[in-house]
Amino acid sequence: MSLRGKLVAFIIGAVALIQLFWGLSVVQSNAALMEREAHRRSRAILHAIAAPAALHLATREFETIDAILDVYEKRSTGELAFRAIAVLDINGEVVAHTDPRQYGTTMDSTFVVNALNTRRSLTQHIQTERGRVAQVSMPIISGLRWGTIIAETSLGGLDDRVVSNQITVLISTLLIAFSTAILIWALLNKMVFTPLEAFARTSRAIGAGDFSARSNVPKTKDELELLGNTINEMAERVETHAGHLEATVTARTSALQDANTALAKVNRDLATAVDELARLARTDGLTQLNNHRTFQERIVEEVRRSERSKFPLTLLMIDVDHFKAYNDTHGHPAGDRVLIRVAELMTSVLRNTDVVARYGGEEFAILLVDTPLSFAAQVGDKVRTAIRSEIFEGADRSQPAGRVTVSIGMAGWPVHGKTAAALIDSADQALYQAKHAGRDQVKMCEDLSL
Repeated sequence: MSLRGKLVAFIIGAVALIQLFWGLSVVQSNAALMEREAHRRSRAILHAIAAPAALHLATREFETIDAILDVYEKRSTGELAFRAIAVLDINGEVVAHTDPRQYGTTMDSTFVVNALNTRRSLTQHIQTERGRVAQVSMPIISGLRWGTIIAETSLGGLDDRVVSNQITVLISTLLIAFSTAILIWALLNKMVFTPLEAFARTSRAIGAGDFSARSNVPKTKDELELLGNTINEMAERVETHAGHLEATVTARTSALQDANTALAKVNRDLATAVDELARLARTDGLTQLNNHRTFQERIVEEVRRSERSKFPLTLLMIDVDHFKAYNDTHGHPAGDRVLIRVAELMTSVLRNTDVVARYGGEEFAILLVDTPLSFAAQVGDKVRTAIRSEIFEGADRSQPAGRVTVSIGMAGWPVHGKTAAALIDSADQALYQAKHAGRDQVKMCEDLSL
């Protein structure tokens, strides 16, 4: 190979190796960044699930946890979608799972055992027949340790993207090397090899005997300076080209990160909007209690849960006495303020596990979960007393007793009804009895005064 070919091959090879090394390092850095983002996203979603899961584990509302997992599984799409989400109790038994076939099974892998014994989130990668999988855990803690969430996310999509990026780097390296070869060939031919060929022709002429042949050769110092300037120019061109390419990749990486950040914000805003719409659909706009529709869903769920657990369930139907008279005297805005305050007073004396709803108009309903009739009677009297003790503006002028009072009808499962409809009907009858007996009192179905 001629000197010209050797020099060109050496320079092109060096440029190609530098470009290839730099490109692959950028690909690996982006892969690590995407993998960390996948872990952060998984932990954030599991942390969001853990809060409601703690409440429902405490009240053993496993169907609600199933519904939560179903919502998050449907929202999780794309190459980082969850393959499976499981909620385990403190013993490692599956109480909720995106795959219903796993209910009641016990997970005892080393990762699960470690997750059950720590109060922090864990992550591990495993290799399966379908590619790499990330396992993520999140403890369910609300004062006490209620359980653990275990989720699996496929990393196959990320691995495929890394391979695709590596191929792109190889192709771009070949293109850049080819373009650089053309440029360097032109520069060397003009600035180095053409003068050397002239010197060679002169030497051959002199060797052939033409002693008169002369070359206007600059001094040696000038030639070295010229060669040095040429090399410096080539080096400066390569450096400028590489710097431009690095700036381009950095800008595109930054743009990709900004796009991912914007997409994550859009996803968060969308999830917040969906949650808010769901809350509005289930909440009474005036009192912020559960609305009639939500109450009907909950009483059916609680009756089914009581059928499985055999624990008692008590329903209180509550009606504000002489509310029309108050409205007619003071106006609807004042009446609305009374309803809002009544809702606050009822909530203040109830447990977090109890369900309170605005049934309609001035009528309210309370579901006392896992509560026998004897204890429910005390709760009903606390509600009645709390409202009667409150001083409402103008009550002394519009209410017969000078106070805002309530009448309460009470019915229990399964004594007064084994279905949601039967339980509501029994509580309504007891409420009618309470009003007929003079209001401001608690009555149980079958006319047993409490």
